[in-house]
Amino acid sequence: MKNLIVIIRGAAASGKTTIAKKLSKRFAKSFHIDIDTIRHFDPKAKLTPEEFTLASKATAALSNAYFSKGYTVIIDSTFIKAEYLDALLKNLKGKPLFLFTLKPDLKELLGRDGSRAKFRRLGDRIKMLHSAMERSDESRGFFLNNSGQSSKETTGLVLDKIRDGIGRIR
Repeated sequence: MKNLIVIIRGAAASGKTTIAKKLSKRFAKSFHIDIDTIRHFDPKAKLTPEEFTLASKATAALSNAYFSKGYTVIIDSTFIKAEYLDALLKNLKGKPLFLFTLKPDLKELLGRDGSRAKFRRLGDRIKMLHSAMERSDESRGFFLNNSGQSSKETTGLVLDKIRDGIGRIR
């Protein structure tokens, strides 16, 4: 399989980063970018729309650099607003792109959040993010309810969809 760009989006605790890391291990040359990591380079970040857009553009620049050297790039973030995703996509022109949205049910999200280390738990914010994902008008790519699935099962399913061309947005 040639190199490509895979974007994994979803609410907090949906499994984005876990699936992205596992996917990275399945490609000969891969590079994983967690947009939260990019955003946290700014110690004074306030989570403003401008900061999300800037982080998306920075992620695109990093993705382009690695893609040009033959890497498959796997990106994960919530991308709750289409404008953040659009800021990324606009700067990734001419590359094969797959988009997967992980959408476990709220009960699953709350259970996953509860199993996190106490300092990493989001509590009620999980409900807000789940609700925002449900209201999102983003319709591109493949939507996957990964409730009750192991990360291995979800990773395998995403790989199968990629092989079949499902979830490809260009």
